[in-house]
Amino acid sequence: MLSNHPLDDIPDSFWQTIEVARKDQDQLIAAVNSMSRDQLLEFIWTFQEVAAEFKYEPYTDYVSPELSEDGIDDVASWVVEQGKESTYSVFDNPSRMPERVDHPLGFLSKAVRAFYKRFGGPIPLRP
Repeated sequence: MLSNHPLDDIPDSFWQTIEVARKDQDQLIAAVNSMSRDQLLEFIWTFQEVAAEFKYEPYTDYVSPELSEDGIDDVASWVVEQGKESTYSVFDNPSRMPERVDHPLGFLSKAVRAFYKRFGGPIPLRP
């Protein structure tokens, strides 16, 4: 089957973990702590890759010009944290990109912290 959307290659397991985390962030910690080193790395790398889609034009045309690079990272991560349908919606309609978000420690940060705690760091680059 051919992919119909650029995000269709993202594994369902990634989106399932995002949905668990959306319902209860304590469950995110439990989920990432139950992952093997390779599974956790795959989750982190996938999150980084999906969020990276939203860090450049045309998406950044809709964020506040006052945002720093970290602020843009927060908005991009927030988009992914809203789940698969919302992420696709913003991907297909850049005008749905939020101008800014109040984004405390997000899912990616929690996954990275879990990796460091369990396996030490740093996070290796994806091969």
